Amino acid sequence: MLHLVGTVVLAIAVDTDGNVTCLRVVSANPLIAASALNSISKWKFKPYVSDGRKKNFCGRIAVQYEANEREVHYDVVEAP
Repeated sequence: MLHLVGTVVLAIAVDTDGNVTCLRVVSANPLIAASALNSISKWKFKPYVSDGRKKNFCGRIAVQYEANEREVHYDVVEAP
């Protein structure tokens, strides 16, 4: 039975529309890194607004990852 658990830390860049434009693994179990990258690259963020204008942003995000043969579950434990 497959059961993977771990924390994935990623460097992330998000455009003015909230789309992930760049994603890089900072640290992760190699068995879960690819799955986490694939899933998180599809996330949509609320646009960052400063002085009334949307802006790109970059940062790191840490995600607690758990997967088995039926499902994948994430909990954000740290965000930019």
